[in-house]
Amino acid sequence: MRAKHKQEGLFAFPITDKMRPMTLTSHTGNGPKPHLLKVPEVAALLNVKPRTIYEMVAQNRIPYRKPPGSNILRFDLEEIVAWTKAGTNK
Repeated sequence: MRAKHKQEGLFAFPITDKMRPMTLTSHTGNGPKPHLLKVPEVAALLNVKPRTIYEMVAQNRIPYRKPPGSNILRFDLEEIVAWTKAGTNK
């Protein structure tokens, strides 16, 4: 059985059980919580290797988040989509 695909801006990517929404513990707004992705998920979304994502983070070329007190990288899906549409990903 094939995975369902969700069209999001310029991308079509499979929705899997591993892509459950994750949130930072510091979220305090009344609006919806951000859908946070892991490095491999963003790499698949952008059709690059995970190593490329780490390099882009090191060069501050991609929007990302780090929960307080950790080295874990997370990426807000809406921010990534807006960033790619803006063309600031070079």
